[in-house]
Amino acid sequence: MNKLLVLVVLASIACGGDDDGRTTPTPGVDSGTPMPGVDSGTPMPGVDSGTPMPGVDSGTPMPGVDSGTPMTGDRDPRLQTNPAAGQVSCGTMTCNVPSQTCCTTLFPQGQTCQAAGSCSGGTSAPGNCDGPEDCMGGQICCAPSGFSDLTSGTTCEASCGTRFQMCQTSADCPGGQTCHTCTPPMGMGGVVGLCNAGDSCPGGYTTL
Repeated sequence: MNKLLVLVVLASIACGGDDDGRTTPTPGVDSGTPMPGVDSGTPMPGVDSGTPMPGVDSGTPMPGVDSGTPMTGDRDPRLQTNPAAGQVSCGTMTCNVPSQTCCTTLFPQGQTCQAAGSCSGGTSAPGNCDGPEDCMGGQICCAPSGFSDLTSGTTCEASCGTRFQMCQTSADCPGGQTCHTCTPPMGMGGVVGLCNAGDSCPGGYTTL
């Protein structure tokens, strides 16, 4: 009788409830069913898919950073001079030098393109250059030193002497000098670039 009771108890344990030796797995944890994007073998785009993110690991450079696209140079956009060789800005016009000159007058104030050599007298000043790119044979462009010689205008010379050298960028200036953005005395003419060793425009010119 005792043996029979023992066998019944053992049978109950072997066949009953939660003790049947089988477990219900949790999906995505220990069920063998993987979770997509984690352990399914299905990669996540931009992370482990092999699809690179643009501008990060795609090999596509970002413009202006590592693309080889140069940044804007050091020419001040406020300059009203013309950086093209053989061209001088003249108010709303562009004069072709040396066949033309930009004639600037103080009374009345204005600027017009005229034939070379025709701008003279009174308060008229000829503009034959606005940077070294307008000069030939290694000459440089020289601007008046102040109001006293304002009507001498701008001319190409081997050396400026007491006058001031015009520039488009600091690369146009002698060693130790930088290109400054300036307005001429009495507001005669537009905004120009002048070389100077100091931290401001030379002479009677106003620094912008």
